[in-house]
Amino acid sequence: VPRVTGGAQHADEDGRIAGAGTVRADLLGALLSERYFSLAPPKSTGRELFCADYLDKALSRVPSVSDAALLATLTELTAATVAHACLAAHVDRVVTSGGGVRNPALVAALRQRLGAIEFTTTDALGLPADAKEGYLFALLGFLSWYGVPGVLPGTTGSRVARVLGSITPGATPLRLPAPGPRPERLVVEAGPEPPRRS
Repeated sequence: VPRVTGGAQHADEDGRIAGAGTVRADLLGALLSERYFSLAPPKSTGRELFCADYLDKALSRVPSVSDAALLATLTELTAATVAHACLAAHVDRVVTSGGGVRNPALVAALRQRLGAIEFTTTDALGLPADAKEGYLFALLGFLSWYGVPGVLPGTTGSRVARVLGSITPGATPLRLPAPGPRPERLVVEAGPEPPRRS
């Protein structure tokens, strides 16, 4: 989005740009030809692979692409890869969170690719979709505090269970409690609304 807006925007608000474009099948094919997509899970990657170079290489293999078509195709790429992973795992329900749930173009593309699979957001389950990272860090902090691994073998490619993060003491020594049992589930309950600043 910064590329097509000259840095004026960092996200495609409400999927407006992508929604105005048409998916380019040739570009989508070039993007999906990345070897990473054919690797079996567990797998993980990030901006070291999916960066401007990845996009530029795919764009160099197809005729010129308009800004709206580019964002429509990248949105479809996201929907295609997420749906492929869900379908391969034979899920019967997809629960989404994060900023993407506010993008109608992405949600529509994902719903179409998922077909009859139930699709909802964490909002419907009482966990604000925009707060997933805050909840996740709180959970990881809790697990680390009690010495409970946040990563188990086979979940990310790790061969051993690992306690994640570190806890840095302040001016006084740190006394951690004895490790507790591995949590089996997380229950999120609504609390009082935080005070609003005027």
